[in-house]
Amino acid sequence: MNRANDIQGVFEQVGDQIDWDSLLAANSEQDVAKAFAPMHEDYQKKFAFRFHLVLECLRDKKFPTQDRNAQKQFIADSLAGDGRITIRRSRDICQEERSKLRKQGTIIRREFYIVCSCGYKGPGMNNACPKCGAVVSMLDFALGVS
Repeated sequence: MNRANDIQGVFEQVGDQIDWDSLLAANSEQDVAKAFAPMHEDYQKKFAFRFHLVLECLRDKKFPTQDRNAQKQFIADSLAGDGRITIRRSRDICQEERSKLRKQGTIIRREFYIVCSCGYKGPGMNNACPKCGAVVSMLDFALGVS
């Protein structure tokens, strides 16, 4: 998925330099290379050995025809496998990784055990004593100062 994000970043940086009309009408690797030719040389290197994969993406029956952002994402996800796996499997892996990230939980509240001068002993609530409201300084907590 990192490679897909990297390619997507290239599209965000210089995607408008690509001749998309020529790219979508490409019939050979040379046509794909010509479509990427206006890009800066450093960015072209990201695609140099993947022109056959780009052509394969364009010929895929699930390739989005209308939405340019969807086309960029489709190509980026397809090229992420770098030809070691099929472009379809590459897209599946990227989708699975995105699903994992979406499902991953976030920490809503953290608790720790405190002993307060008011006599309360127990879990702190929102970085404070739930009984008297005394605030726990996170700097003191990190430095180990009581």
